[in-house]
Amino acid sequence: MPSIVGLSLALVLQAAAVPAAPYKVDDPWAFFRMEPGCMAVTLQPPSNEGFIMRYNATKKWFQVGFTKERASELGGGEGRLMDVRLHRPGGVLDDGWEDVAFFRDQLPDGTTIFMSQPMADPAARDFNEMEAVVFIDHGKTAGFFKLKGTKGAVSELLACAKGQIGKR
Repeated sequence: MPSIVGLSLALVLQAAAVPAAPYKVDDPWAFFRMEPGCMAVTLQPPSNEGFIMRYNATKKWFQVGFTKERASELGGGEGRLMDVRLHRPGGVLDDGWEDVAFFRDQLPDGTTIFMSQPMADPAARDFNEMEAVVFIDHGKTAGFFKLKGTKGAVSELLACAKGQIGKR
């Protein structure tokens, strides 16, 4: 099903001014080159909401984000603080990412996208080992993503971004 994943992601991300064609699809992830870094995206069935990771090798920062079809219950505002809870193998939780600022944007199709503030380079290691991620907005779940293949996705994302440095 990589073509369905790639097509769905291309449609969602094209509205967000992201290159429409992924340079690589490794089910369930699609990878995009962006100046000045790279992005990895996966869709959560059946809603097709997307989980996003970005890495900028030049500035050495990592971002996470997600799309939400109906975000009216989350309220508005720039710099909305959310907690990010990581579920690791064996059910271990990591509550270390609290009060992360997320910036909200509305896509033309009505989908809302939330992207985190840039986080220091070591954040990629934390996201490398997760099986699920929960975004918590004022005590309520704003987004939940059960994930596969995050270790490979983070490795590909970092390699892609580092490869972008030499092409300038």
